[in-house]
Amino acid sequence: MTNIQFQRGAIDASGAFSAAWEQVKSNYGVYLGVAVVAMLLLSCLSCISWFLMGPVMGGVFYFASKGQRGEPVEFGMMFEGFKKFVPLMAVGLVQALPGILATVIQTGLNFGRMGVLLSNPEAMRQAQRGGELGASRRQCRSG
Repeated sequence: MTNIQFQRGAIDASGAFSAAWEQVKSNYGVYLGVAVVAMLLLSCLSCISWFLMGPVMGGVFYFASKGQRGEPVEFGMMFEGFKKFVPLMAVGLVQALPGILATVIQTGLNFGRMGVLLSNPEAMRQAQRGGELGASRRQCRSG
């Protein structure tokens, strides 16, 4: 194994931020619009966002890389990722897989816990006394 030497100042963080701001400053509205649309596509369409994450982020990266090279950028470039929908969707699904698995496991555990509470009246009373179910009961009364 080779000995890797640390080089102080190899990455200039303030210089990187300055360069990024210079890139965004000239077309701030376009960059803001791309960021907002990407956020809306990925956050408002919950289950569909698993399939859209790769193409949307691919388009955002395409847009940003054009700007970084000093080429003109347009809002429509954000959708360039959809031209390679299937490969980018596959990458997005692989990236989202840990989150999908965690959601499935958490849902299964929640259903299992509910089944235990419903089948055991004593456990249900203890949960109610402990305040675990109190929030849902208060919501039902007020709503």
